[in-house]
Amino acid sequence: AYGELEADVTDALTLQGALRYEDYSVFGDTTNFKIAGLYRVTEGFKIRGAISTGFHAPTAGQANITNVTTQINAGVLVDQGTLPLSSTAGQIAGDFIESQGNGRPTLGPEDAVNMSIGVAFDLGETSWTVDYYNIEVEDRVALGADVDFLDALNFAGGGTTFTSVSEALTGLNASGVIDRQDFIGLDDLSAFRFFANSFDTETQGIDVVGRVGFDVWEGSSNVTLAMNWNDTKVTSRGVTNPISAGRVAALEDLLPKFKGNLSWTHSQGALRSMVRVNYYGEWDDTGNGVTGVSSELLVDVELAYDLDNGLELIGGVSNLFDTYNDKNPSALSVGQLYPESGPFAMNGGQWYVKAKYSFE
Repeated sequence: AYGELEADVTDALTLQGALRYEDYSVFGDTTNFKIAGLYRVTEGFKIRGAISTGFHAPTAGQANITNVTTQINAGVLVDQGTLPLSSTAGQIAGDFIESQGNGRPTLGPEDAVNMSIGVAFDLGETSWTVDYYNIEVEDRVALGADVDFLDALNFAGGGTTFTSVSEALTGLNASGVIDRQDFIGLDDLSAFRFFANSFDTETQGIDVVGRVGFDVWEGSSNVTLAMNWNDTKVTSRGVTNPISAGRVAALEDLLPKFKGNLSWTHSQGALRSMVRVNYYGEWDDTGNGVTGVSSELLVDVELAYDLDNGLELIGGVSNLFDTYNDKNPSALSVGQLYPESGPFAMNGGQWYVKAKYSFE
């Protein structure tokens, strides 16, 4: 169920409220709301703000994944995998984790509280918006640490001392503790992990957008400047299903704190052009030993021509000057010329030609 109400309380003040109720057969029900307002101080200056809650259910893949692979561990081939927490093996692992005093792992919805406040104003021929936002997310879903399958099975058996998973499955089936049919294909599984609610984060940032339009060269142009500062902190790594220090570093450092772009679009008859300069601030890939990756500027160019019969031909280039990230200082030892991740593609410049047809 969903309901929304918006009203002009005065000529200067507009308020909006919304309420949503959802009931999931697997994850239960949730009620979320949104309250927003817009206050017109003058014709060219406005203040706006909003607060809302959000709900994100685990995906079908996170809830049902079954993936077992053979890997080398200490020079020995072993089976390791990812199983559903709802599976029999997952529930045995949950019992084992709970017995260690860390609580019982669960897989349920992520909850969020969102807040934003900002202004919109005109400055000469330009229009601007400046907004601050804060997003707190609790119980984020993540893959947990590996659970030793044999240890979990021995716990399920009340402290049995089986020496192999296959032996444990056979013995526990014979004693009626488990049904072996629930563990088909897992005789050689040494360890597995699962998706569960884990950690909390807080993200805050500032968006600044400015626009101006003008006529030039017998056509019309628009220039847009967009800048963003964004910062994410892991406020809790979780207790029952904690994330690793490497995952914390990736969430907090892998994306640049500052980024922005300056774009110019021009239309003149059937011709349309675009030039965009993208800025990416410094960032770190501390989980892979890469720190202080330098800021970069990337330039995109596009040209389009409308054939006036619904067909438009478009050509352009992304990353005109073929810019790459800093090279990985550990490239020889890890086999990666560039850092594993980054804020833009590692493929350098890419030229393209495409056509678009609009049906009337």
